[in-house]
Amino acid sequence: MKSNKGITLISLIIYIIVLTIVVGIISVFTKYFYKNTDETVISNKVSEQYTIFLSYITDDINSGNIDSVEVDASGKYINFYFLDNSVHQYAYDANSKKIYYLLYDSEYVKQKQIAICEEVEDNTSFSYENNKLKTKITIDSITYNNIFNIK
Repeated sequence: MKSNKGITLISLIIYIIVLTIVVGIISVFTKYFYKNTDETVISNKVSEQYTIFLSYITDDINSGNIDSVEVDASGKYINFYFLDNSVHQYAYDANSKKIYYLLYDSEYVKQKQIAICEEVEDNTSFSYENNKLKTKITIDSITYNNIFNIK
């Protein structure tokens, strides 16, 4: 007698069902992995933006040639006046939800405007008294508070 070795219809159906279950399990794990990755990327984006803000403001504070510092009454602008008569301004714009870094020359003509933080919320504020600059910045529901000593 001849031996019939091969794939039967029943074994083919079982292979397809098992393969479908394995692919389904892998897709569920992949979905959770990418969801967690997206949340991590959003969190990193927020901390990166605040780090950029800190690098700009600490560069200005540590420059050594600050003449004076001024924060407007609404607490939305910081102006650094330098001995060379240039002005560096940090401005929160509620319409665009961004913090801008603006550079002005000695005749107060805008030379540069850079958006350094996005998705900034309205409770963002700046204050300055007794040579201490206080910043409160909220980006995507994460609030950062800092106090800088200005000499």
